[in-house]
Amino acid sequence: MTVGITEEEEAHLQVVYAARQDLLNGENLGKQWDATQTLGHPVENATSMVIIRGAEVLAEALTRTDLDAGIRWGAAESIAHLGEAAGNTAAFALAKALLQRKPGQVVSDSYVRTGLAECIGRMGAAARGSGAVALSKALQDDRDASVRRRSAMALGHLGHIAGKLGASALVRALKVDKDLLVRCRCAEALGAVKSGEEEAKALVEALRGNETDVRWRCAMSLGKLGPMAGKEGAAALLKAHSDRVVAVREHAMRAANMAVARCLEVLEELVHPYIRGLALWFLGSVGPRRESTEALVAVMLREEVYLRRRACEGLGCQGQGMGALGALALRRAVEEDPDVYIQWHASQIYQQLPAELQAKAESSEASEELKSLVAKDALRQQELKKQRKGTVIPRWEPELPEPPPEEEAPLLPDMAMERQRPAEITTPQELKSPSGPSPTVPANMDAWANSPLSPQTPIEPEAEVVKSFVDTARSRDVFRAFAEGGEINREDLYKALKMLGHVEVNNEWVSAIVKDKFSDRNFLDALDFSKFLAEYEACHMNYVRMKFAEADVDGSGRVDAAELAQVLRRAGFTPITGVVEQLLLEVCPRAMEVTFVNFAKILGIMRYRLGFTLQEYSEIMAAFRREDRSGREKLNLLEARSCLDWLGFDISQEDLEAVWHEDLKVQAQANSSQTEEEYGINDFDMVRLVRAVREREAHFVARRLRCAARRG
Repeated sequence: MTVGITEEEEAHLQVVYAARQDLLNGENLGKQWDATQTLGHPVENATSMVIIRGAEVLAEALTRTDLDAGIRWGAAESIAHLGEAAGNTAAFALAKALLQRKPGQVVSDSYVRTGLAECIGRMGAAARGSGAVALSKALQDDRDASVRRRSAMALGHLGHIAGKLGASALVRALKVDKDLLVRCRCAEALGAVKSGEEEAKALVEALRGNETDVRWRCAMSLGKLGPMAGKEGAAALLKAHSDRVVAVREHAMRAANMAVARCLEVLEELVHPYIRGLALWFLGSVGPRRESTEALVAVMLREEVYLRRRACEGLGCQGQGMGALGALALRRAVEEDPDVYIQWHASQIYQQLPAELQAKAESSEASEELKSLVAKDALRQQELKKQRKGTVIPRWEPELPEPPPEEEAPLLPDMAMERQRPAEITTPQELKSPSGPSPTVPANMDAWANSPLSPQTPIEPEAEVVKSFVDTARSRDVFRAFAEGGEINREDLYKALKMLGHVEVNNEWVSAIVKDKFSDRNFLDALDFSKFLAEYEACHMNYVRMKFAEADVDGSGRVDAAELAQVLRRAGFTPITGVVEQLLLEVCPRAMEVTFVNFAKILGIMRYRLGFTLQEYSEIMAAFRREDRSGREKLNLLEARSCLDWLGFDISQEDLEAVWHEDLKVQAQANSSQTEEEYGINDFDMVRLVRAVREREAHFVARRLRCAARRG
């Protein structure tokens, strides 16, 4: 008996080896078919090792051109029956075989490729990566329409495992494929794949087309997307309610009901505020509904300012259909909400309502209805808090220590209705009249519309702001420092981000981006690395925007220049003394307040210079060029020590080597096969080296002061 294997496992392995002999070396088609069924249907108590060994035999059979095509198809079916238990190796064999479709190759027969595509769709998580790529290629390139149809269905079965590549392939086929059934399958699959805004736009565009079979399937997929369908998806479904085609009209109504139910669930889940904001937009854009109006009104009376803004906009989309309840909520927002944008926007919506609806909003029945809704919502929020107690909130933010839980008394209706009032209460008439404007409403509404915190501004960071955080040349240098064989390991992404100036790297962001955008791969090439940096910078910009909004108490889109250092610390940066004042003079010398765009520029400069002022950075660069006599734009450790001496740092060669190997161990680990002389120190490395030496000296002085204090 083999060591480490039980007698039962050895008996099962003997069955696998016998089936392998019949399948690969036999000449009887009946025995070969029975062998595929034996390997694909192991006994109930078979271990994972036995199942994987059988899957490997089946995968080997797929590559054998001397076997009958029907036998190869049966091997693929058996692998699909094993599912995720077959492992990534079997899924890779299926994916590789699906693309070998030239005459004389393994799967030149179209019916075999059709079966392979269906099998990959049944592999589940094991098909992540290679399986999704093969299906996407087959959907785009295969000449047989039946193979393309089955590939689209398989991508739908994989769901979010298909990733961005699968979703993009489905969108492209939905737009350009000539076969009607292929486009129908793509429309169905997009509702199951984890789609984004681009996929939702493609469904909306196809829903507005002329092909009935495609249109009603697009409507159902939009309903499955829920809040991700967005405003355009909600408007398209609402318009389809009056479509002349009965099938489109009925499916659009079902899809709208499905999406509304999903949005109401999202509002009670622990998801990112941006997703809940999309749900509120959808509820407002899909047309007036009683449950939608109640949800929007309930959110308008809560504490989260971002969601209150989205709820106010959702009520504006409903128009007169909001009823007396929505009109009363808008009037209360004008009078009592502390946020200036909500005051202004609610006033604009309220003034456009007919006088009859405004009169109903002032009635006692509407007040009682609102009071009852608030009480009901308060009890529901208390129940959700109890259910979520101890639940980790899935939020893309640096991990912070959680405050100790506090027992809160249940809110009474009057207490829940009470809000923090601004210093001066304004009415809709005062907001409209130029003689009595609200003290917190900007005088120029056009300027407010262009404010970074205006709802017209997208949640995603502006392109020019993101570019201020990304330096292409440094990104290439960092990639070369860590790349092996032209690819960077995902384990080195944390170190690469640290090298690019990120003080605090959020591992949750890194894992989520690699999983959602790169199919959870372990290695990224140069193009993928640049895309990863762009995605990470977008997440970081959203986090910075949130911290800026927290500091912007009055909602004006600006913070006082005197409070900039505190805002920087909230965003994860620790500025050196005197740097903030210099940056203010450099970016906005005459401004007493800082806008978000200028704030982002300051962060970009701090990242680029690693916290040094312009004068200090210029001195470091001058010292670097002074020592770079050869003109190769790199220094060795001896030249770096001379550069530090010229900058006024008294450091020995041994201490400098310690800084290089300990404080800057990222580069030393990334290039352990190179010596310091061969690798060299470029200008960015020199800035990092000066920063590390300065921090070492600061820590040494602080330690000496603490020792002296203890002795005294």
